[in-house]
Amino acid sequence: MRLNPPRYREVKTSGRNLAALLLGMLGGYLAVAALVLVAIRHLRDDSGISNAKGPSPLYAAMVGHAVAASATLALCLVVRRRAWSSLRFTRAILLASIIIGLISTDRILDLIYPGPLSSTTIFELHPRRGWAHVPGSVDRDGNTPAGDADVQLDRHCLRVEIGSEPRDLSRSTRVLFLGDSITFGYYQRAGDAYGAVAIERLEDRYSKINLIELNAGVTGFDSAQEQGLLVHEGLSLNPHLVVLGFCLNDVTNRFDAARGADPDRHPEFLIASHPAHWSGWVRAIRWWMRVLRYGPDEQRAARQIEHFRFTELLAEPPSDQVKSAWQMTLDDLDRMSTACRERGIPFVIVAFPILTQLGPGSAGDRPQRELAAFSRARRIPLLDLLPIFRSSDGAQEDGSSRLMVEEVHPNTLGHRVAGEALAEFLERNGILDSIVTKP
Repeated sequence: MRLNPPRYREVKTSGRNLAALLLGMLGGYLAVAALVLVAIRHLRDDSGISNAKGPSPLYAAMVGHAVAASATLALCLVVRRRAWSSLRFTRAILLASIIIGLISTDRILDLIYPGPLSSTTIFELHPRRGWAHVPGSVDRDGNTPAGDADVQLDRHCLRVEIGSEPRDLSRSTRVLFLGDSITFGYYQRAGDAYGAVAIERLEDRYSKINLIELNAGVTGFDSAQEQGLLVHEGLSLNPHLVVLGFCLNDVTNRFDAARGADPDRHPEFLIASHPAHWSGWVRAIRWWMRVLRYGPDEQRAARQIEHFRFTELLAEPPSDQVKSAWQMTLDDLDRMSTACRERGIPFVIVAFPILTQLGPGSAGDRPQRELAAFSRARRIPLLDLLPIFRSSDGAQEDGSSRLMVEEVHPNTLGHRVAGEALAEFLERNGILDSIVTKP
């Protein structure tokens, strides 16, 4: 019988011990991480469901670490009992430990720096538009600077009053409101959004008209996403009138697209939040790079970035980037108008100003003039709210406003002013008469 030399047996034993040690350390780390995730889940009172689609990232990470820890520790016991001594096997264990460790820390960083849609109750990823509303979802964590503003969506992903019963849309004259967070009624109750105010005012004046508001506004949407929503879902609701709420960030949102960036980027309203990337490592690095540039206050960073973009949009003469963004935006508006015209549906644009354009020393109105020229050429009814907001004492000497919560979003009074102006505009231009006489 051939005996292994003592030196070979030592290498064999040390290799087996090293492999077992690596597996034990990895299994111990994974087990501790799983227990920490269990504790975090318990403290957060996480039910394991983030939306209607399935388990939350925290629950998935907890289960994944527990399963990996069990498998790794079991393999550690097997290695210690078996006479495995291959140096190649030990190297494979070392490489696998490094890879699993990187994946584990990436998933943990995914929880610390979550993707923008991972912890919300009313949004889900969308293959064409990046994100969309979850049908029938409710968000009762609606405390905002403007007060309690809980959210409920119906089966068509339209915003309705909290506690509303399903509506029979077939027996009403349907007005579809498209837009971003302004149309959605960010900071507001559903009934205080300008679309609901306009419908209420019209019904007060014409008691025999049964109008119904279809609020399809989605926070963060730009004109391209609104056009997609109109064509793929909005027109299937058979609206009698389509009203598009237009804000200047519809144009600035296209600055990235003008540079050739990914069109499925996350909403601009979270531009200072954690970037939408699958890797927690990448999101963490980007977050800290942004902190170094803008500071740790995300809201302040968002306002600063937004200010930079509006400054460029309002500058004279317009830059090539602004021209390109305007062209893409106006092309989207043209597509929406054409889709409605082909079906005999009136299409109206309501243009909202920004706070910078209100009050003493306010910025110019070049964007509104650009939009007005386009609307005249396409014969699209346009309600420009800039002069109305200015005449309603839109901003004070100190920069505060009676009508705005901040740079973009109107407050409750601002929505009321906009809704009343829209009701009068529809009546004065005969648009209301054209839709209520339809069968």
